[in-house]
Amino acid sequence: MRGLAIAIELVAIGCATQSQHSPSERPQPAYELEVGDFEFRDERGRSDRPIHVWYARPVDAGPQPRIVFILHGDSRTGRSARDVGASHAGRHRFIVVAPHFRQDHYPDDVYDLGGMVRGGALQPREEWALLLIEHLLDHLRERWSLTTTSYDIVGHSAGGQFVQRLVLFVPEARFRRAVASGPGTLAFPDVKVKAPYGLGGVPMAAGGLERSLAREFVLVVGDRDVEEGPRPEIVLAQGKNRLSRAFRLFAVAQEVAVERGVPLEWRLRVVHGLDHSPLETLALDFEEILR
Repeated sequence: MRGLAIAIELVAIGCATQSQHSPSERPQPAYELEVGDFEFRDERGRSDRPIHVWYARPVDAGPQPRIVFILHGDSRTGRSARDVGASHAGRHRFIVVAPHFRQDHYPDDVYDLGGMVRGGALQPREEWALLLIEHLLDHLRERWSLTTTSYDIVGHSAGGQFVQRLVLFVPEARFRRAVASGPGTLAFPDVKVKAPYGLGGVPMAAGGLERSLAREFVLVVGDRDVEEGPRPEIVLAQGKNRLSRAFRLFAVAQEVAVERGVPLEWRLRVVHGLDHSPLETLALDFEEILR
């Protein structure tokens, strides 16, 4: 997908969740699941900010299952996010992992914005909450003796803000496909916009931005998702609501991709009739993961 016209997909919500699998790809019968939770401290990052991890995995998943991370919204319901994904885990035989970012350890600027800034100042990269997902993957590989080397990740609302920043600012992240739905703010591939809303001030390795633009990333937004509370001026300058900011992000990304001579592999999916409903939107997120 090399152009904005190709990258944008308009769908009607009434048809959005219909299966797109061929008969040979249709989900298999449900398998027995192990569901549980554990506390995780990131010893390679900020070990003083633990997260509670909820998961569901087929008991016979084997050593190389797919792993799907689900990042919750501001409702802070990691367990509910896990429960939403559990049915998919059973049918498709992958592991669902839903980290719970507690408000006391991960206030809005630490979770939503990936922990990149504190008091307006960019933090050292090793302290970014964005890197926690990578470290958690390594923990899961050791915990369950897995050989899986990549993951998929979806996030809604606040979780969508986190996921989109992971795509842009951590180009080496090991995700196969990333899906963000209804994020309240976005980070633009623009060095003139200060982080965490743009690349301004963020050191990136040579070729890092090109690599980010070439990753499999899907942004899902409803055409009715236009109601929101106050936003910083820097966010409103990018668009007055989630929908307008989504279109602006893709316009900027396409311009940058053309300037740098790389294909843009991001895709914008605008869903007719969809608002900010988390359950309806998460169903669309999983549909994108299962394509």
